[in-house]
Order: sequence, then structure tokens, then C-alpha cells
Amino acid sequence: MAGFLRVHSLPIYRCQAIAYASACLLFFHLSVSEKPAMVYFKFLPALVLLLSACSPQPEAPVETPIKSPVDLAGFFDCVREEGRVLISAHRGGPIGDYPENAIETFAHNVAAGPVLLEVDVRQSTDGVLFLYHDDDLGRASTGSGPVSGLSWAELSRSRLLDVNGQQTDFSIPTLEAALLWAKDKPAILQLDIKPGAPYQDVTALLRQTGMTGQIVMISYSAAQARAFHNLAPSAMLSISAGSGAALDQLLQEGFPADRALGWMGIGTPEAGRVQHLSALGIEPIVASMGALDRRLASSNSDDEYVQFIGPEAVILATDRTFAVRAALQRDDGLLDVCPFPVGN
Repeated sequence: MAGFLRVHSLPIYRCQAIAYASACLLFFHLSVSEKPAMVYFKFLPALVLLLSACSPQPEAPVETPIKSPVDLAGFFDCVREEGRVLISAHRGGPIGDYPENAIETFAHNVAAGPVLLEVDVRQSTDGVLFLYHDDDLGRASTGSGPVSGLSWAELSRSRLLDVNGQQTDFSIPTLEAALLWAKDKPAILQLDIKPGAPYQDVTALLRQTGMTGQIVMISYSAAQARAFHNLAPSAMLSISAGSGAALDQLLQEGFPADRALGWMGIGTPEAGRVQHLSALGIEPIVASMGALDRRLASSNSDDEYVQFIGPEAVILATDRTFAVRAALQRDDGLLDVCPFPVGN
């Protein structure tokens, strides 16, 4: 049987030649031998089996290949190579009754599709890392006064306000809770680490939760990027990427391009710069948040997002996650083509 299996793997023409030669040899011996013919007939079943092995086998169906990235860098590469776009939800994508920097808001956004969730990381006086943008509690929560100098127990008593300033039932979340929530979902946390939150504590928590491979750290200078990279070499970094900005300097120093996303700033990016980054295999981030988002919202001109992002930008940071996703329609079925590396 082992011999049969080996023959079965031969090209059809070669298999048939072997079978034909075997048959000729058998009948030659039959014609010249003095032994009874029945002695040779016992070889006929083997010959029939050999001939049957030469029949053509049906070809396997051709399927569209699905890329399987081994890490977040591979996922971003797949998105770029497929001409798709990821939405980056500024402050986690607040909308309607859903406040900024809230896990409930993150879940609302992820329900519509894969997303980057830009969040703001601070630290309480007793060492708890939590999510909150402002340095004062008044605008976005029921609390008041400076955030600095408060313990986690004091901070956790506040409730978050929605985009209309109405109180919600949602509390200020810890970074740990947000990381654990995101762990089994197509959500990438983009960490904007505010002054007073030590990088060492953030990266230690990333390792503790096993989430280093599902976050992007935002850096504002080459020095900050180096510090982050030294603490978490496998993490992805968002790095300023205009001409002569931090990214150019870091690449000249040998910074690994596959760990970088290129932040192009808010508004129309520098001509040719997006294409330059794409050619280097670095995914560009363009941003419409702020004035441009407000203008397009007030003029009902969401179609302008298509022209704004162009064909080569990979990530669009916005205050209007749902409107932009509907206008672009470039992440439909994305996870069928570029499986998300959850848990890496």
C-alpha cells in the first residue's frame, strides 16, 4: 500500500508509463515461461490497482487567500496592502449618550467594526492608572477641581458626562479594566499618556495583562519614542511623521519601521508624504478631528472624507467615527481578509 501511495503522487503520464511497462513485462513472462498461467494471474489485482492509481485526481478548489498576521504590525500591513482604512476614535469615540474615555463607549464603537480607540492615561496619587482627558474634572464628569492630587477612591466617585453634558451611570475606568475589556475584541487601544503617568508603570501593566501586542503608544518626540521602545520593544508606536520630524530621525538611527505608524497631524497632510511612508511600509495616520470634523458635520459634506483621506492613508483619526465609517465604507468585511490578532 505504501508503494501504491507513492505511485499515486506521481504525475499522470509517468504513472501510466510504469503501469504499461509492468503489464508488458507480465505478459512477456506469460508467453515465454513454462509455468502455468495461473501463477501469473495472481499479479493481476496489483496491476489493476496500479492502473487505478493513475486516474486524474480532482483539483482542490481555489480560494481567496486570507492573510493571517502574527502580530499587530502584520494586521496593519494587511490593511494597507488591501487598500482598506481603519478608523481611530478620538477619546474613544463619544457620541450621543456615550461619554469620552468610557468602556461602554468603546463597546458601542466596536459593535460597528474594528477600530482604534484613542484614550488618555493618567495616574492617581495611589498609583492607579485611569482614563481621563482633562487635568480638571469639571468638563467631562460630575466631579470638580484638578485631577492631580486625588486618590483612586476619590476619582471613582465621579460619574462621566455625555457629549451634551448630561450625567451618565458610567464611571471613570481604570486602564487595566479597559485593557482586559479589549483583550478578546477587534479593538486597538491607542494610549496618550499624560504627564504624571510613568511609562514604566504603563508598560508593566501591559505586560501583566498580556496586552502589549494590542495597543499603540502615542509619542510626541523622538526622545519619547525611544523611551517607549526601550521599555516595550514589541509595541507599536505612533510617531510624528512630517518631513524632518521625529520619525525621519528615528529611522536614520535604525528604529524598526515595522513598529511605527506615521502621524501626519491634523488637516491635509504634506504633499507626497503619505505616499513616501507607504513606500517604506509604514502606515500613515491622517486626522480630521476638530475644525474639519465640525465643518463637515455642519455642512452635511461627509463625502469629502473620501477626498481627504486619499487612496493611501491607512488610518483616519476623527471625532465622528460613525459618520466617517459610513462615508468611506472601506472597512466592510475587513476582518474576513485581515484576521485580527486578538490575544497576541
